[in-house]
Amino acid sequence: MRAIFWFSILLTSCDILPQTSVLCAEDSRCNPYIDQPFVLGKPNNSATTASTTGQPVSSSFFKSPISVARAGNRLIVLEDMAHRALIYPMLPTSPHDRPNVVLGQSAFDKDANPPGDNAASLNFPYSVSSDGTVLAIADTNTNRILIWNSIPTQNQQPADLVLGQINLNRGSEVVDSLLNHPESVFVSSGRIYVADTRHHRVLIWKKLPTENNQPPDIVLGQVDLQGVLANRGGAVSKETLNEPSAITADASSIYVSDTKSNRVLVWKTLDPPNGAAADLVIGQPTGEASASSAASASSLSSPIGLSIDRNRLFVADSSHNRVLMYNLPIVADGPMAIAVFGQPNLTSGADPVLITATSLDNPTSVLATEVGLYIADQKNGRVVALPRPQ
Repeated sequence: MRAIFWFSILLTSCDILPQTSVLCAEDSRCNPYIDQPFVLGKPNNSATTASTTGQPVSSSFFKSPISVARAGNRLIVLEDMAHRALIYPMLPTSPHDRPNVVLGQSAFDKDANPPGDNAASLNFPYSVSSDGTVLAIADTNTNRILIWNSIPTQNQQPADLVLGQINLNRGSEVVDSLLNHPESVFVSSGRIYVADTRHHRVLIWKKLPTENNQPPDIVLGQVDLQGVLANRGGAVSKETLNEPSAITADASSIYVSDTKSNRVLVWKTLDPPNGAAADLVIGQPTGEASASSAASASSLSSPIGLSIDRNRLFVADSSHNRVLMYNLPIVADGPMAIAVFGQPNLTSGADPVLITATSLDNPTSVLATEVGLYIADQKNGRVVALPRPQ
């Protein structure tokens, strides 16, 4: 058993995955799990964006990682300010691992945002997701979701479909029936979930789309597809949303980061009716509360990224510079987190004084896997990789 000392957690040990893990099937040199914290995207554990200003992007240097996701055994890192997605051939277990495919750019040393929108371009993308076959990217500044029908294998490979625009060469149009600055996409079990952030709603496609701009089947946060106001133009409640920025789901529930209301909402069904109220709230004592409060085991401040692994929910609590872990299922409003990453304890939320392999500064995304945790430490321009908690 290995002692866990780099984050505060109520558990005291974690198990080690077997050396025969399938993740190493293609490369016998790799470890099947992360055994020590490390960072991707910076030359050392203490380097930040500020300390490496002017360094060009590459396969090993990140400018602004904002989202992390997996595609089968691959890791995907999305960078908004570099307008690109990096695909690793396996989940990294070492700071020396490198991606082998880049989307949105022709090469790893490119980060320009060329004029015009097309099937191969990205413009400040905020979120990436995959079910292992289909890949989707929330291309946020072009008000669209790009979909690849298979995991890309070539640099700057064009997408196959688009949601939110009538075709793959459009990106500026915003009307109520389309998307407005969508900041999150999640693909799972033949479905696509989208946080349509500036329309203050979540859209759900119950089957994978087969044509451009295919309409969704379910809308949450608004009564119907014509509603676009924050909190439906009224007070915060379990029926409303205010700039949701992340979404995930498991076999029975939907989880949404309602970021401006400093909470995560939980629907205990995958097929809620349009406009249905959430069943539970995380980060607030009730569904009518939305204030940002001091860091604690039950508070959230501008939560963004979400991930689920082994009946645990992980939340990137961005303004508190931490990631929280909760037991699932959530059974009551305002549950207590059982672990924290990026802070010494559950009541600390300050910016880090010293940058280390385990500190966080405005994390925006978290990916929990059997190999370990990957956290987009956005303000520091890196991905933090931590051993898997028990």
